[in-house]
Amino acid sequence: MLIHLLPGVAIGAGALLGLASADRVTPTSVVLTVLLVVSGTGVPPIVDRLRERAALHTEHAEQLRGHFRPSGRGVLPSSLREGSYFAGRTQALGELTAWINGEGPDVARSRVVTGAPGSGKSAVLGRLVSTADARTRSETPTAPDQVLPRLGALGAALHVRGRTVDEVAAEISRALSLDETTAGGLLARLRDARERRATVVVVDGVDEAADAHRLIVDLLEPLAAAAGRTGIRLLVGTRPGAEDDLLRLFAGSARVVDLDEARYLDRRDIAEYVRLTLLAESDPQITTAYRSRPGLAASVGAAVAVRSGRSFLVAQLTALSLMAAGEPVDTSSAGWQEAFPATVGAAMERYLQDVRPGGPWLRDLLMALAWSQGDGFDDPRTWAAAATALGTDVYSERDVTRLILR
Repeated sequence: MLIHLLPGVAIGAGALLGLASADRVTPTSVVLTVLLVVSGTGVPPIVDRLRERAALHTEHAEQLRGHFRPSGRGVLPSSLREGSYFAGRTQALGELTAWINGEGPDVARSRVVTGAPGSGKSAVLGRLVSTADARTRSETPTAPDQVLPRLGALGAALHVRGRTVDEVAAEISRALSLDETTAGGLLARLRDARERRATVVVVDGVDEAADAHRLIVDLLEPLAAAAGRTGIRLLVGTRPGAEDDLLRLFAGSARVVDLDEARYLDRRDIAEYVRLTLLAESDPQITTAYRSRPGLAASVGAAVAVRSGRSFLVAQLTALSLMAAGEPVDTSSAGWQEAFPATVGAAMERYLQDVRPGGPWLRDLLMALAWSQGDGFDDPRTWAAAATALGTDVYSERDVTRLILR
């Protein structure tokens, strides 16, 4: 603490020395000296707070740009597409928006958005985060009659892939203008606080955290359970886990929104998503054989939706593969509707063949990366070893470098 005061003390001491050495002391000089002493001792804390706010702003902007905004537009985070391809999920978005705005039943309980891999959990959360942020709402196409979250209703939006419990707690703490760095410290601080903080904190990718079970048990479930007293409600995105074990850890502290339930899923949403992707009208720089064939894009989208079942990911990979093929689907050929993949594995195989051609080595390395935890592999040797164990050949660091430089 003392070291933080040194710059301010120096300012104040300098002012006092200047006054003492002055040939003539006037009331004005005395007042100015007092102001310098007072403001000088207050400079470091003010600077620290400004620095913390700037860091928080940068952190939030990175999360928005790198995860929530592309997810909310229905594109891969690595995609160069600039347009929006999000479609559907009207029921889920309507319920969650009303809850964020403090309306509807069971409003004090937190919400957990779940579903199978590829169901679009991050897309739904990304859509809500984008429309609740003043900087991105105007860039997010919405229906004229769509009810939107209140601007500023979300106090924080975190993508916690690979994060530890304390790292998540520290980030939530900063968003709440607190200085706690551990889960225990944050919970104790909120327990002892007298004022309520009416806000919603979005936490996505919980199943991909460094330790999802600990994150829920040690931090998220206690936060959700205390929402009625603290005013801090959670909006969580996670896979259900084996036999729904991650969902059960929340017990009664949160209400589950399962995107795989019939009331939240309309196959026409997936068909529309594929149609928008094939046409790519909001990205005219992208080459697609379907742009001048809207009827064909609609027919293919409907067929892909049937094969994709409940998975937007299967539909997305299939649509990107169809665009890369150059020639449109020949709908006059027998059984053309059955030619599309029906699983994530099959869709990935076709995607790697059509969009990222490179043979089995590329598939093996990417599949190993897909099965990794957290943010993937930091060490190329570990990545190569995993691809060797899961794949069809023996790989080295040179193969990993070859993939990265593609």
